[in-house]
Amino acid sequence: MSAWRACDEVRAGKQKVSRVFNTLKANVNTIELTFFVFLGSLAAGFLGSLTGLGGGVVIVPLLTLAFHVDIRYAIGASLVSVIATSSGAAAAYVREGYSNIRVGMFLKSPPPSARSPARLSRFTCRCA
Repeated sequence: MSAWRACDEVRAGKQKVSRVFNTLKANVNTIELTFFVFLGSLAAGFLGSLTGLGGGVVIVPLLTLAFHVDIRYAIGASLVSVIATSSGAAAAYVREGYSNIRVGMFLKSPPPSARSPARLSRFTCRCA
């Protein structure tokens, strides 16, 4: 099988999948779409926990390719979910005493080598 034929078959497969999701998109109301997104999120969470990857690795392509959500909104939704889950986990770790707040605040502050270029950029950048 030549490489061109393989590319054509992949392209044809994508077109079939695209047709299926376009018909799905055209015939779905809000409640059904919410249900499908919920099922996709469950599958993404299961796959993410099974493989050790984050759920955003699965949910962003799912939202963009399957549900035709703009990539910027899909990434934003992934970031919001990451912030929410990590904040909840951090609060639980602090409550149980697993976290050292002093070390965390020290690690949060940037080193001087990172702050000095930012300060110098005020004098060198004539952007706006």
